[in-house]
Amino acid sequence: MRGTIIPLSHTRTVGDPKRYPVPHDFPNDADGDALRRFVEGGSDLSKPMTIDFQVAVPDEAAANGLAEVVYKLGYRVKICASPECSLPWTCECSTRMLARYDGVIAMRGTPTSEASYGLHGR
Repeated sequence: MRGTIIPLSHTRTVGDPKRYPVPHDFPNDADGDALRRFVEGGSDLSKPMTIDFQVAVPDEAAANGLAEVVYKLGYRVKICASPECSLPWTCECSTRMLARYDGVIAMRGTPTSEASYGLHGR
């Protein structure tokens, strides 16, 4: 989605604009859906919050390598086995930030993304 202009017909507005002064016109994709769930759950997106996201990796060594990289970048990190998934290890990364669509999308360019991880380890 980077660099794509999304027509307003492809967005939805949720929440009370008096209570939530941050715009809530999010694209209809997984990231927009997650942000809508924050608003619908009562979160105030104008205030920083802890955002947790998971990165699935193929093995424990990859999880530990990713954890080391993102920890040095200031993230809190937790590793767990997830044998029910096709990639059986999960690295959960947490950071405190404003829950804004552009910020969530920007996370894809960090070593926390699966694509970027290949450049940093193994």
